[in-house]
Amino acid sequence: MMHPIKFDIQDDIVHFMVANKKVAISPAALRDGCRCADCYNAKSNERQHLLVEAPYDARPVSINETDENIIIKWSDHHESNHYHDDLSNNDLFGIDTVDRVEWPRVFQPPAHDWNGIYSAPNQTKAFIADFLRFGITKVTGCPIEDKFVEQFANHISCVREIAFDRVANIITKPD
Repeated sequence: MMHPIKFDIQDDIVHFMVANKKVAISPAALRDGCRCADCYNAKSNERQHLLVEAPYDARPVSINETDENIIIKWSDHHESNHYHDDLSNNDLFGIDTVDRVEWPRVFQPPAHDWNGIYSAPNQTKAFIADFLRFGITKVTGCPIEDKFVEQFANHISCVREIAFDRVANIITKPD
């Protein structure tokens, strides 16, 4: 049985609630995470389309919830299917819009400790806000284990698979 979800679009961010958690996500990220059969191959775990192929101005016109999924109808008549956990875990942590700052002549990117980002929501918010504000941040104390970057990216956003592999081959180096 489907139940409508109230949503609002402010400053090009879609706001709604899933599982009693606020979700704030861009329409592009919402569309990019679609798991419908036309957009996603569940057997190969690959996307069928690139995000740039979707209309840039497409916006949700309705959001409905079932026991298992979130169904989003779009202004271009596409219907997205999302898992509850995907949306409730991959939002912008309630961060309001952040004004971008021009770098001063001598600029040192803000630094954030990995342990804090990973374990404290307020530090995760501060990291994301600085990244949005400056376009760059430094993360210190990162593990150097294989697949860490992908795990970290999933913590702060959605991982966008690339055409040739799940993610780009990125590694972390000790400080």
